[in-house]
Amino acid sequence: MTTTIDFKNADYGFIELIKEMARQANVEFEQRDKVSRLDKAIKEIENGEVERFKTFEEFEKSLDA
Repeated sequence: MTTTIDFKNADYGFIELIKEMARQANVEFEQRDKVSRLDKAIKEIENGEVERFKTFEEFEKSLDA
């Protein structure tokens, strides 16, 4: 059985406690860190996935398209 649990505002100590409980119960534990929105935006810029506009009017036109 696979279960996903998301912890928001959990400090490092709490995460370590959950990991230790999983180890004691012989449960496989996998931790995936969520990519922050800033990191995602930086990656999009590095990959050239960004539209650039010279004027605000060009930007508005792209929203209507």
